[in-house]
Amino acid sequence: MTNRPLVTLAIVTYQQERYVAEAIAGAFAQTYSPLQIVISDDASTDRTFAIIEEAVRAYEGPHQIVTNRNERNLGIGAHVNKVWLELAEGDWIAVSAGDDVSLPGRVARLMEVARPELGAIHHSCTPIDAESRELPYLPKYAPNLALFARNSVEELIRHHQWLKGATMCLNRRMLERYGPINRDVVHEDNVLAYRAQAFGGIVWLDEPLMRYRIHATSVTQQLAADTPGHYVKRIVRHAKDRLALNQQVRDDSRKIAISAELLAELDQDDLACRIDLCCFGEGPFEPAFLRERRFFAQVARRVLHRPYRALRRAHRRR
Repeated sequence: MTNRPLVTLAIVTYQQERYVAEAIAGAFAQTYSPLQIVISDDASTDRTFAIIEEAVRAYEGPHQIVTNRNERNLGIGAHVNKVWLELAEGDWIAVSAGDDVSLPGRVARLMEVARPELGAIHHSCTPIDAESRELPYLPKYAPNLALFARNSVEELIRHHQWLKGATMCLNRRMLERYGPINRDVVHEDNVLAYRAQAFGGIVWLDEPLMRYRIHATSVTQQLAADTPGHYVKRIVRHAKDRLALNQQVRDDSRKIAISAELLAELDQDDLACRIDLCCFGEGPFEPAFLRERRFFAQVARRVLHRPYRALRRAHRRR
């Protein structure tokens, strides 16, 4: 027992009163020890934190429990920084959202493959709906193992590879080496993919150790909406997310070797993102756009793109 590393199972919640009790029950049921369970809420306005408190008061198990409620909403990037770098004490940090459910043996299985030199472990999951019923029709997630096997940080960045964010288990030493993620980064799983690869590599377990929830207010479902407004929102969100991620890569190049060629590619990607934001009224026009062929192509593709026009016509008929 004493030779086992302390693990933190961190549940990050926001506005998840309907699901958080099930997520907590999955954490409490873990068979691994020693285990610290951190449950942190990002200033929810519903009953999420009240449910957390009720569950913790009733708990009589062996695990160490830590709860936190942010005084104000920090957003994803700042919230996970606080949880992983300030509240968590484990040598490894198993990640969970407030609407997902870890299976009882999840942490124990992760620790069977954990090694000090690894940056991260991630695994497959079973998708479920709002009523906790399995969703067999959703595509199964699996990383591009051939790409990860090349052991190239730059290839992961170029091909936008990520860890399965809801299933990650992170080496604390890796997190501390590279420091906090920028506050405006939304897709921390992209950042952690290349950071973990640079640290010492990543292990993928093709085993469903978690029940991953898909529901009306989840990010997955919001991005799948087919109205014209959501079409534009996806474009704008993608552009903002890419700008934030590209800046994170530049910042991380102080600790991770990034070639001048890749940094130049990121500059071009930034330009394309700023053009997208301009086209949809979310960013200023820059005279430099007129020197770029892509500006005129982007205008035509984004404003006159046929799927968008079809969505707009369908929306008008409703």
